[in-house]
Amino acid sequence: MIILKVIVQIFLCSIIHELGHAIACWLYGFEVSVIQIGIGGGINGIAHLRIKRTYLQLGPIPYGGYVLCFKDLTPLQDFIITAAGPAANALVACSWFFYTNALLQPLQVLNLFMCLYALLPIAKYKDGYRLLKILSQYFSTKKQKT
Repeated sequence: MIILKVIVQIFLCSIIHELGHAIACWLYGFEVSVIQIGIGGGINGIAHLRIKRTYLQLGPIPYGGYVLCFKDLTPLQDFIITAAGPAANALVACSWFFYTNALLQPLQVLNLFMCLYALLPIAKYKDGYRLLKILSQYFSTKKQKT
């Protein structure tokens, strides 16, 4: 029962994370074509749902996911949209503390872990890698101008 509870909490953290990216896209007025929650979606996904022009997909492994927004982004927009996922996890973890008035609750810890793990620049598709790439491009163009 505890394992099922942890899996559901990890899945909730993944939903929060990917919705952070999607909401940032929507706030810029961009169309989000796919929100994938879980690994292994596409044709192998468990469920597909279409809301307006956005496909919601559920993968069989309840961790991770991605948001597809086909738009040419400025570096600032790319930075904000990429940072919005980990920021959503951090926001939920902090608000959970103020709501429960208790420190280190399981959902709070998982959200903080997901926030910090997503910011590690260890894989090409992780948020930390993309943020580091955006920052390095920004500072390299700034250095060339001077």
